[in-house]
Amino acid sequence: MKSDLTKHTLLQTVVLFFALAAVFLSGSSVVTHEPADLTGYTPLMVSIVSLADTVPWLTMGLSLALVTVNAFFLTRITVRFLSFSDKNYTSSLIYLILCAVTSSLTGGFAVQSIVFLTLVSVETIFLFNKRDDIVRQMFLSAAYTGIASILFVPSVVVFAAMITHLLIYRTINLKGLLAGFTGLALPLFLYCYVTWVAGGAFTAPLDNIRNIFDDIFLRRSLNIFELTVPQYIFIALVTGISVYGFIRMAMSVNRANTLTVRSYVYFVCLLIVLSLALALAYNTHDTLLPMMAVPLSVVISMLFRQAPNLYVKNAIALVFLVLALIL
Repeated sequence: MKSDLTKHTLLQTVVLFFALAAVFLSGSSVVTHEPADLTGYTPLMVSIVSLADTVPWLTMGLSLALVTVNAFFLTRITVRFLSFSDKNYTSSLIYLILCAVTSSLTGGFAVQSIVFLTLVSVETIFLFNKRDDIVRQMFLSAAYTGIASILFVPSVVVFAAMITHLLIYRTINLKGLLAGFTGLALPLFLYCYVTWVAGGAFTAPLDNIRNIFDDIFLRRSLNIFELTVPQYIFIALVTGISVYGFIRMAMSVNRANTLTVRSYVYFVCLLIVLSLALALAYNTHDTLLPMMAVPLSVVISMLFRQAPNLYVKNAIALVFLVLALIL
């Protein structure tokens, strides 16, 4: 009997998820604190992290909890908006693996918080497809992105992917754009207002964000020459899977569900804007790589769902997992 290693029921996925999490946690050193250098984060998030770090193991527990929530939140989005014909829960396992590779399972409370806000924003922008209320959904989605961006400045690029969503679904209009920009600016305005009420300058958060932009953007980010051989192989594998998955989707575009294709293209756009941010934002890869795990998990799981050769699919899945364990 042929066995598909990439296709599991929800119960099997949950069991595998926690089994893999246990393996990853036992196979690497456990980090109980956030990184000391929170580049790209605003003083607001630094204060939140400092408060959480006063309680031993709190950041680790919160990080593990948020990894679990984010993984299955991502599966919920995939099932609702991409996998209409069969319910594929692989994306949660892939997200766990990618988080383990990027060392954000533990000590990544700040990272996983930003990912959670990104996922909430993504689901919200997709919901208007069913409710046909673009102004409300665009405002809410942009507001979640705005909250993320006043915590971690480079996450503002998610708004660019939101605009591409409107273009892909041909729902872009002036009201939607105004709602989006209003939602994006509102958290920043409230941040400035609370700072002013607390006795600071109203423009202090704006000055902080401007300084962060000056510190991180248009400088060298990730040095590819400092990577190890397994890391090169894993990056090549992930890139190859993503490109091949995109080609497979392009080949089946006439047969696939239109909403599935459009949703898939949105995640490709999200991957592109996050990749550009990674290339331009100096020393922020500790957060941007786990953020990139969101669209990558969708792209890779969709490939596993439609790859024609079972043996090749299983072989890729095994290599993917073995490399993750090595790293």
